[in-house]
Amino acid sequence: MIETKKEKMFDFLSEELNKELQDKFKTPCEDMFTYLAQNKPEALLQIIDFGKLKETDLTFALEAAGSIKSLEALETISDFLDLSISRLLLEGAIIGVRKWVATNIPLPERKAKCLHCDWKGNYEEAKFETICGDGCCQDYVCPKCDSGVVDENYNS
Repeated sequence: MIETKKEKMFDFLSEELNKELQDKFKTPCEDMFTYLAQNKPEALLQIIDFGKLKETDLTFALEAAGSIKSLEALETISDFLDLSISRLLLEGAIIGVRKWVATNIPLPERKAKCLHCDWKGNYEEAKFETICGDGCCQDYVCPKCDSGVVDENYNS
């Protein structure tokens, strides 16, 4: 029996990492990019830079890279913020940058209070829920009384 050598997914990655990715994912996919962002972020950035990915795969890779906590990730993603590239890649880059900002830049604490009870706290403590029967209306809900009215402009 003649054994043929399996082709590597990405020539520039180590033999070991290529084997791991092929065993887990078979082909590039959104789950693979998420896995790499969480476990091997440098490899994901290399793949974005050198991987010759299909446009849809590159879009998913850019989105996943947004969860990497490094300036290098932001720089890599930002290279695709160009209006002359395809809308799909631009969308992936925008989502990636938004994820990066959400992951790396803390937002100032926002205070809130319920207009129906005595609850006061951080805005993030209020629950974001659907507040009508047909599912079209969503708002922040008081965690104490489940009132659909939380004043986000409360500052004391």
